Amino acid sequence: MVGKNVSAVSNKVNTTDEKVEGIMTDFDNKTQIIFTDTPGAVRPFSRSPRSNLLISKAWDALSETDMAIFVLDSVKRLNEEIKGSLIRLKNTKVDPSDQKIIQSIKQQDFDGDDFSKFEMSQEEKNLYSYQIPSILVLNKIDLVSSKKRLKELQNEVEDLCQFDKIFHVSCQTGFGLPALRNFLIERAPLRPWRTNPSVVTFQSEVMRAEDFLKQAIMEKFFDEIPYQVGIKVTGWVPKLTGELRIDFQVDCKHEVQMAMLLGKRGRIMGDMRSRCEQLLTDYYQRPVKCMVSVTVRRNSLQSQ
Repeated sequence: MVGKNVSAVSNKVNTTDEKVEGIMTDFDNKTQIIFTDTPGAVRPFSRSPRSNLLISKAWDALSETDMAIFVLDSVKRLNEEIKGSLIRLKNTKVDPSDQKIIQSIKQQDFDGDDFSKFEMSQEEKNLYSYQIPSILVLNKIDLVSSKKRLKELQNEVEDLCQFDKIFHVSCQTGFGLPALRNFLIERAPLRPWRTNPSVVTFQSEVMRAEDFLKQAIMEKFFDEIPYQVGIKVTGWVPKLTGELRIDFQVDCKHEVQMAMLLGKRGRIMGDMRSRCEQLLTDYYQRPVKCMVSVTVRRNSLQSQ
């Protein structure tokens, strides 16, 4: 939707640790739309403190948006976790006093020291609270082999939560995305743009690079390892040749985990480094060389 990959992408849950904002600016329609990619709102089977925190972040982000986009794979069946999230979305109400503050900030007329004009009684909150507008996006429509099964999935979803509109799309092929884009442009409220039209994300260059290495690790490993390692950029050197060198430090919980990441003679880490270089080169449209050091962190939090 924004024309670039601005966050880590993988087929695993909770790929996103923090919300990432992507910006789409349409000059023809004089519209700027900011998409907030949140950690997955569906609770995974592992109910760790980390997964609970990520889920809370996803739902907290709703209060800052004008519309919720609930994305589901068209080829998957609803499990109890997804059903619970649909019901929660249906029952989620926006606090009108909080929304007034947020809208004032977006309109760029907010006095940070004056909260009194936004105060509301509990009766007023109950009266004016509302369900956030929401749409359903059924992704991977190009992989659907049975229209009947797709219809059954859609009906099952609508029984749990009513949406303003439903879109069938394929992010891989681009099918259905123009219709989704036009719908969002039509529904965009009138307010000043938040940023320069050339900006596609508020995420820093360093965070973006860390995300690409994280994606490379997630593509290689399953289960806990991708979620337990820490990734940090320690060096950023543009060279006169046009090449960009980025140094990373990867922290592991213990030596066994470090050995798994490195692989025999460092081959696994070499593959992940090459994949990261490919992602960064495609993104920056310039040669990128990565150097990765792997260490064992001390006093790691076992609950994370």
